[in-house]
Parts: sequence; C-alpha cells; structure tokens
Amino acid sequence: MLSDNFVSRLRNRWAPRTQREAERVTFSNTQSSDEIELASRQTAQEISRLFPQLQDKKALNLGCGYGRVDFYLAPEVGHLYLVDISKEMLKLAKARLANFANVSYVHNDGAALSDIPSASIDLVYSMFVLQHNAKEAAFRYLLEFNRILVPGGALLLQFPYCESTWYREDFLYNAVHQEDRSNPARVRGYSLAETRWYLEKAGFSGISVEQDAEERIFSKNELLALAKKSSEVSCAALKERTMARRISQLKGEWR
Repeated sequence: MLSDNFVSRLRNRWAPRTQREAERVTFSNTQSSDEIELASRQTAQEISRLFPQLQDKKALNLGCGYGRVDFYLAPEVGHLYLVDISKEMLKLAKARLANFANVSYVHNDGAALSDIPSASIDLVYSMFVLQHNAKEAAFRYLLEFNRILVPGGALLLQFPYCESTWYREDFLYNAVHQEDRSNPARVRGYSLAETRWYLEKAGFSGISVEQDAEERIFSKNELLALAKKSSEVSCAALKERTMARRISQLKGEWR
C-alpha cells in the first residue's frame, strides 16, 4: 500500500484548475494546446488501429488526467472507464467529455482498482502513469490489470526507456538533487528485459516490448508494451509462493 502522505503529495501535484493548467502539468510549457491536441488525436487513432472493433468493448485508462486522449477514443469504444488519483483532473475530464454518455469516472486511491469488477474490462491502457510509482507499486497495478481484464483481454502500457539518453540524464539529475529524490512524481526508468519479466510474472503473454523508435504513440525515449492476459495471477497467490521460496532460502534449501 502507498502511504497516505505519498498519495496526498501526489494528488497535490496533479491538482490543476483549468485544462491549460493540466496541459502544463502534464507536458512542458513549450507545447501549445494545438500541438497537444494533435498528439492526443494521433495517439487515439493508433490505439484504435492496434485494437479494432472496440465498439462493443469496455476499455479503461489508468491515469486519464483531463481526458486528453480519451476525448478522441470515446467514440470508438462501447464503454470507457477513466481512472485517476486526482479529483481535479477527473473534474476536467468530465467537462471535456461531457457529450459522451458511454464514459464512467473513477477516483482511486493510487494503489488499486477496487471499484472495477474482476474480468470486466477488454482493454486497459495507461500512459506516463506507472513511471511515477515505485516499481513494486507499479507491479501491483499489473496484478490489478490482470484481475479486471477478461481472459485474453489486452494491455497497452508506456514505460520510460532507461537506456535512452533522455532518461539517463534524468536519472543523473534526480540522483544529485535531494528535492527531486523526494518528489513523489519522479520518473523510474525501465529496461526492455525487466518490463517483459514484470508482465510475464503478472500473468500476461503475447508480450511485445519495444522502444517506440518510430514514435507511433510516444517517442523514442519510451517503451511501448503490448500484452494479453493469459492466466490468473493474484497478489495473494504470489505472497504464498514467494514466502515459501523465502523460507526455503533461509533454510538453505534453495539456491
């Protein structure tokens, strides 16, 4: 579980009052609203291309923000669940998508998706969100994705590519600035191999993890991860298995 202090600090960081403020929190001040809208539309189009025939399906976006991509994806989906830790972001998303009757809004605790029934979602997507969590907390979200997805349900995720020049420099900057090490929204980089491993351990298969070199959805600094739910993997089951392994290790029975 995330500490109450961490969740409070994270929510305070993502508390814009207007869409323009939300854009500045999410992106840099160098990008105009028009540029952000164009990128958001292109992202939605690429999701629709990767996952066609969503008209009678249910999709969920973890960390929807003000609904920048969801505004363009909502017409293509049967029902869309927008989840965010920030009530202010959800308020902006509701205003932006006010004309869509097929959208539900969920305020979560930053650690789980307890309001979403098991095996009820066909597609989960999340971009620039898991990177702000400790890797253990991000993995817990992967287990939640496994729980809420139907068998064979699809997953689309973004992870920062730790071997890119951008994120290597970002790591060095954070390493030497105390204030940024304590920043609840700081970014954690991922490698190709560990991203695949996390997805496999969370019960996913058909895994594709690659640097988005062609910038189909993100940029060359990001990893694009695609996968499908192939088996049920719960946190409780992993607790039991890992505890048994730890006990064996302490007894000298496991190497």
